[in-house]
Amino acid sequence: MWDRNLPNGTGLKVFTDGDVYFGEFVNGKMEGYGEYFTSDGKHYEGEFVRNVYEGEGTEEWDDGTVYKGGWKAGKKHGNGKLDLANGCSYEGGFKNGLFEGKGTYKYEDGKKYKGDYLKNKRHGYGVFTWPNGKIYEGHWVNGKQHGGANCKRGGTEVETEWKKGELIKT
Repeated sequence: MWDRNLPNGTGLKVFTDGDVYFGEFVNGKMEGYGEYFTSDGKHYEGEFVRNVYEGEGTEEWDDGTVYKGGWKAGKKHGNGKLDLANGCSYEGGFKNGLFEGKGTYKYEDGKKYKGDYLKNKRHGYGVFTWPNGKIYEGHWVNGKQHGGANCKRGGTEVETEWKKGELIKT
C-alpha cells in the first residue's frame, strides 16, 4: 500500500546493488519486522527502525557464522550469541558491535573465558580455563593478565602476580 507516494505496510524492495528486503515499511522506510538479504550472502531476519537493524534479530553469513540477539543503530548491541564458522562462540554483552560487559567465549579446542569485556578485549575480572584443568582466575587489562590472580592446576593453587600478560611473581 502506498501513502503520499511512499510504501506503507508489507512489501518487497530490490536495491541497485542486488540486496533485497521483504518486510514492513512505514513512510517509505524499512520499519518493523523484515528480512534483508545482501548480495554478498548475509541474511538478517528481525526488527528494523528507520532502515537499520534495531531491536532483536538474527544475522547469518554464508560461511555459517550466526549472530542472534540485540541490535542498535545497525550494530550488535545488548545481549546476544555469536557462533563463528571456526567453531568458537561468544555469548554475552555487546556494545556498538563489540564484546562489552559480561560474556563467555568458548574456543574450538575446549578453552573458555568467562568474565568482563571492554571493546572486544578481556578487561576486568575473569576466569580462563584450559581443557587440561589449568585455570587462571584474576584480573585482565586490555586483553592481558594483569595484577593478582589464582592459578590452579589439578589440586594445586598458586597465588601469582602478572603485568601486561607476563608472570612477574609466584
